Amino acid sequence: MQEACCVVCCEVALKLLQLQIPTIRQKSFLKAQLASWHQCEHFLASLALFYNLRFRALYIILLALFHDLQIVTIAYDNQVAGVKPETPTVVGLLAQSWTMGILMFVQTMALVQYGHLFLGPKYQEGFRKSMDPGNTGKELDRYMETAIFLQISNSSAILILSARTVSFFFTTVPAWQLLFSTALGQVLINMWVFDPPGTIVKKMDGSDVAAIWVYDVLWLLFLDVVKMTAGGIWEKMKSPDIDNNPALQQSATKKKRMSNNLGAGYAVASAHLRDAEGGDIGEKKKRISQNLGKN
Repeated sequence: MQEACCVVCCEVALKLLQLQIPTIRQKSFLKAQLASWHQCEHFLASLALFYNLRFRALYIILLALFHDLQIVTIAYDNQVAGVKPETPTVVGLLAQSWTMGILMFVQTMALVQYGHLFLGPKYQEGFRKSMDPGNTGKELDRYMETAIFLQISNSSAILILSARTVSFFFTTVPAWQLLFSTALGQVLINMWVFDPPGTIVKKMDGSDVAAIWVYDVLWLLFLDVVKMTAGGIWEKMKSPDIDNNPALQQSATKKKRMSNNLGAGYAVASAHLRDAEGGDIGEKKKRISQNLGKN
């Protein structure tokens, strides 16, 4: 199931990456999708390789489903013009999304390794059970799984607000459709972990939910700083030709040709005018000379 979810995410992303120059909204969409995909992929691989533990496949499916439902409204988002013209490129997009995805993966692994230091006793007990040698090769404790599920869900949702801006996520207001879908998804998930109707997730303490939210928001601020740094590095490294607009180049070429044609025409007209004026003066001089001879 986990592999199927990853294949679906990759297929959607790769279809959009076939565009040579994505639009700003497509760039925001791809940045959030690819970063979330990197986070989940690296987390699952590291959990299996370094801890020999498994994460419930159903959680991955739910994460992908909620994230897709939340991000689809980015098509209605408000776009704020930058200080200078921007030409989105696939290389720059991949660099930023990869950087953000790796940081989000580190964020999740830090919760796995050190979450018991700031979360409540239930998480501490779940951490002890999960890391027990007798649990090798099995799933994480259900409470610990629920906490990680909430952390990944929160971070991927608020990442949408970061991916749409070139600065901090709170500097511009998103479209109400995007804000509504993002908030609705997280309200449902947080209500679910507060009062789960079944056995899919474990009921979490309110203090742990609040601590995970603070943890995610603090990481989001750090993520914004890294995003802006990566964007600045790319702006310095990329070729100047990338920002050259082909339409503007064609317009400039046409103007230059018209200017050259007008210059050449003006030169020819001026030459003819000088010749005509020279001929008139010569004729006048000849007539004056003839009149003087007669007198």
